[in-house]
Amino acid sequence: MVRNSLQLRCLIEQDQGLYVGYCLDLGLGVQGDTVIEVRERLHTAINGYLQRVADIARAGDEADALRLLKRKAPWSLQLRYWLGWLLTHWLRMQRSGERLF
Repeated sequence: MVRNSLQLRCLIEQDQGLYVGYCLDLGLGVQGDTVIEVRERLHTAINGYLQRVADIARAGDEADALRLLKRKAPWSLQLRYWLGWLLTHWLRMQRSGERLF
C-alpha cells in the first residue's frame, strides 16, 4: 500500500475563553478548552472528513469527492493564518540576525 503525505494548514486561536481550531484547506472547525484538546479534535475531524471523502470516491462519485477536497475556509481566516505566518517568520529572522533584503 502506498501512502501519500498530505500537508494541511491549520490555525488555532483563543476566543472568549475557548480555543477554536480551523483546517483552512478543508473548511473544518472545532473548539475546546485547551490547545491540546483542539489539536486532537482537529486531527479527528480531518481524519473523519478524509475518510468520508474516500468513501464517496469509492462509491463512484469522484466529482463530489474532488469538490469536497477543494473546499476552503473563508478568506478572513486564511488572511489571519498568513499574517500570523509572516509575523512568526519575521520575528525568527529578527532574532537570528538575518536580513530580508
